[in-house]
Amino acid sequence: MIELLGLGLIDISPALSFGITLDASGMIKETTIQPSWVRVQRLTYEQAEAQLDEMPFHDLYQITQVYQTRRKESGALLIDMPEAMIRFEDGKVSIRPLKTCAAATWYGSNDHGW
Repeated sequence: MIELLGLGLIDISPALSFGITLDASGMIKETTIQPSWVRVQRLTYEQAEAQLDEMPFHDLYQITQVYQTRRKESGALLIDMPEAMIRFEDGKVSIRPLKTCAAATWYGSNDHGW
């Protein structure tokens, strides 16, 4: 059953799609949730970052910047936490820090000056 319901495990996956309409200040005006079928394309943060000048990544980045600005103006405490790959193999735990890139921190505390 997991193979049929896991997002991206088959060509077209069942999903719940969330629609959000924002105003110019980034406030949510309307939301919708509906069952859907989606094609999933898995990307690394580096692959997404390389596409920031292309749609839909450009618009998504702009939206996150409006949201981040509003959070900062509201006094949000932004904590920059490193991401790590944690694996358990052959009875041993390995923890490997991942390289930080802009796409991984769109909504976070990093200011990349874009």
